[in-house]
Amino acid sequence: MAKSSDSFSDLQEFATDSDAEDNISELFTKAANNLPNLLPMIDNEILISLYGYYKQATVGPCKVSKPSWYDVKGKTKWEAWNKLGDMPQMQAKLAYVDIMKRFDGQLFNSNNAKKEFWVTVSTLQNTNEEISESERSIIDYVKEGNHKLVSKCLKSYDLNKLKSILNELDTDGLGLVHWASDRGSEDILQLLIDEGADINLLDCDKQTPLHYAASCGHINCVKLLISYGADVDIKDVNGDTPVVVSNDDVIKSLFV
Repeated sequence: MAKSSDSFSDLQEFATDSDAEDNISELFTKAANNLPNLLPMIDNEILISLYGYYKQATVGPCKVSKPSWYDVKGKTKWEAWNKLGDMPQMQAKLAYVDIMKRFDGQLFNSNNAKKEFWVTVSTLQNTNEEISESERSIIDYVKEGNHKLVSKCLKSYDLNKLKSILNELDTDGLGLVHWASDRGSEDILQLLIDEGADINLLDCDKQTPLHYAASCGHINCVKLLISYGADVDIKDVNGDTPVVVSNDDVIKSLFV
């Protein structure tokens, strides 16, 4: 991969000590700490994504003004952060770690028990296995929020393959629309819907994309799914509808 022309020095900060007791936060901090050693291996596009997730994880939603048009690097980095919207900070840490696992396999050689979350159920599975570029698939691109490569993959499929890939479940029991909703990638979710993805696709636990978006607090994804007629009454294996799994009052109000 090409060496980045941006030092991304502001990615070399660390998460706060108060987060260190949590296993996910420990992995996140360890990944951020080791990033300077991996810069030659990571191309600029992925570094931009890492920047966005890092800022979201450590600061929260972007509240700063958009840089001037002539500050190209600053504007690109700002856009990577701003597009994450209201993504929860822990979710951003998980996304950051998920990307870093491809470049730092040793990061996950820990005997500490992994904390389980309702969402991102497979983020930390198979983490000792590094994925080469040739082995990566559209699922990997959706997970990292890479709209450009997701679009490229979709355009490369014939009609039958496209219909199949859009609505099939992966080895973790999730579909592309679940991952996009889980990550808060509204633009990718829109792309998948436009191509014919089932907005009510059930995962292995009978959860829909709306369950994922609502649980993760991704307001824009919830709005998008509802605008396309997503079924708000579907119950998962626990008998919960999307509104039940949400802890966000704003999101809950969207179901009224």
